[in-house]
This record gives sequence, structure tokens and C-alpha cells, in this order.
Amino acid sequence: MIAEAIEKDHISEKNPVRKLRQNPEIIKKLSTYIRDVEKIGEMNIKIIALKNELIKRSTNIRQSEGLLTNDSIVIAAMKDLGLSNLVTNDNDFDHIKWLRIYKPADL
Repeated sequence: MIAEAIEKDHISEKNPVRKLRQNPEIIKKLSTYIRDVEKIGEMNIKIIALKNELIKRSTNIRQSEGLLTNDSIVIAAMKDLGLSNLVTNDNDFDHIKWLRIYKPADL
């Protein structure tokens, strides 16, 4: 959604999430991302349920790694699944030593 909004010059790269939140009319004009999101089910991606136990386990990760709630849930899920590779544009994970981080520019 963000990439499409930037590509179509609806927003700039400076604080794109905030700009979309503040301008729901822009979101209404976007359409390419819809097809992309619908294709997720066709990819070899395992979608896991967000369960209360996972949220509880993420508490220790927030406290030990200094992550925000959503980020700590991602790390808790990765640990549960034995994963160490993460594709993200978020620098908040960079300090976690056991993670192998891939940025979209790396792909």
C-alpha cells in the first residue's frame, strides 16, 4: 500500500504511514496493492494464528530486546517456528544478534 502510494506520487517517502493514516482518501484511490495482498494465499507462506500464549511469551522479548509489542510478537513467533531469517524494512530488529536480516533493497 505504501509502495503504491509513493509510486503514484500520492505521498512522499517521509513518514508515509502517518501520511496515509491522516489521508484516508488516498487509500481509497489505491488498487494495485489489493491484488498483491490477495496473492499471499497463493505463495508458499505459512500463516500462523495469533494466540494468547504467543502474546504472553512476547513479554520477555520486549523486556530483553527493547522491542515494541508487534515486533516482539514477530520474534516470539519466529522462535516458536525455529526461524532466523527476517525480511523487513524496519531497523528495530537490527540489534538482535541471532537474526539474519534482509532489507527490501537486498533482494
